[in-house]
Amino acid sequence: KFYLGFCNRTLWPLFHYFPQYVVYDSDYWIQYKKVNEIFCGTVLEIAKPDDIIWIHDYHLMLLPKLLRERIPELAIGYFHHIPFPSFEMYRLLPSTWRTEILDGLLGADMLGFHTQEYTQYFLRCALRILGHEHDMGLINLSNHIAKADTLPMGMDFRKFHDAGDVPAIRKEEAELRMNLADRKVILSIDRLDYTKGVINRLHGYALFLEKHPDWHKKVVLVLVLVPSRIGVESYQLIKRQI
Repeated sequence: KFYLGFCNRTLWPLFHYFPQYVVYDSDYWIQYKKVNEIFCGTVLEIAKPDDIIWIHDYHLMLLPKLLRERIPELAIGYFHHIPFPSFEMYRLLPSTWRTEILDGLLGADMLGFHTQEYTQYFLRCALRILGHEHDMGLINLSNHIAKADTLPMGMDFRKFHDAGDVPAIRKEEAELRMNLADRKVILSIDRLDYTKGVINRLHGYALFLEKHPDWHKKVVLVLVLVPSRIGVESYQLIKRQI
């Protein structure tokens, strides 16, 4: 009810603008709150007032406030790894849920989002739903100041840059070049998720082949999909469709 339920049947589709997949289940919400409280209790077993606590992602959006209430001196950071939706989308959550989630997030001192749009959407929701105005991303609360900022997550550049020199990868490359030597290659790599547009991609490729028969046997689509959330019905549906 927590991970497969509220996180991935409620929050994930809503925050990715797929409201048709959202499940509104009060039991999911109750379990989401319980799990955040369990995380809080576990952190408090080792946390000291001068510690820095870094909380990650939409699974734990209530945790910053829970920790702040128990140890006000903590320095708490939160990073949001997925989109934060516009106010018009976010308000589709029931009133209590959307209010408590925003209150929970604002327990942090620093909130990081991938893009400027996500940061502004969060600040707009905080204003429209909680009445909190901001000054350059700073929200002045009763017991601390919360700062929302755009902090794009990077990648391990050197790891990918140097991968071409690994013998196993060189061997794989040679086999691919031999098998696909006379083809143009379109490469697609994604997690198996309805937010990735894989079905649309396949339809687009089919349409291309229909309209351009001169490309038959000259181009190949290499589609790599990593299985994901196999316990969620919408993911099984998209797999069958693909």
